[in-house]
Formats: sequence, C-alpha cells, structure tokens
Amino acid sequence: MPRNLTANYRDEKNKLESASIIRLFKIYTTPAVYYAEYDQDVTFGGQVYTAIPMSSTAVPETSSGEVSSITITIGAAQQDIIAIIQNQEMIDLRVDMLEVFANNLADQNAYVGDTFFIATIS
Repeated sequence: MPRNLTANYRDEKNKLESASIIRLFKIYTTPAVYYAEYDQDVTFGGQVYTAIPMSSTAVPETSSGEVSSITITIGAAQQDIIAIIQNQEMIDLRVDMLEVFANNLADQNAYVGDTFFIATIS
C-alpha cells in the first residue's frame, strides 16, 4: 500500500533542514505496548510511547510507493518485552509504526504510518 503523507508531514519533509524524525511503535500484544525510538518518552495523539533502546532500519519503498519490510532491534534489557515474548506467540503479530517530526507532535495528523507483521525473532 502506498504511503499517504499529510500536508504538515510533507511540508516538514520538504524543508532543506527539517526537524528530527521520531519513530513510534505499537506492538499488538495483550496488552498492547507503545515504544518510541527516541531518547525520551513521547506523547502523540494522546498516547504515551515509552522511550527504549531500540533501532530500526530504513523503510524501503518500491517505485509504486509500497513498503516491504524493516528490521527492528530492541535492547535485551527490556524486561517487559522479554516477558511478553515468553508468554505470547509473536510471529504474525501486528506492529504499527508512525514516523512523526519532533516539531509536529502537537498535530496528531502529521505523520506517516505503516503496518508490519512480525516474521522472525532472533
């Protein structure tokens, strides 16, 4: 599915020097967990995303704008995600990723979002 960019997101993206991008993740475990790939907790759209040591790869797009997959690495010290992994089947679990510019956090519509499903855990 092609990525749809809101006006505020597109305007910031097209600046010569834009603000930093924050990636926010919702992992559909029971209960769902919300993580921020950032150095501090982030509130976006009324939801608090907890900053954790994590990294994600670039989002590859095809010529038609479709996204195939990314790799997310979560620090081993995250006891809550370890507990979730031990108690739930994670393969095929849905993960929503939002990219938002740091200076657009007040605008809950200024993001680009992608949905992925966990294929492997290592």
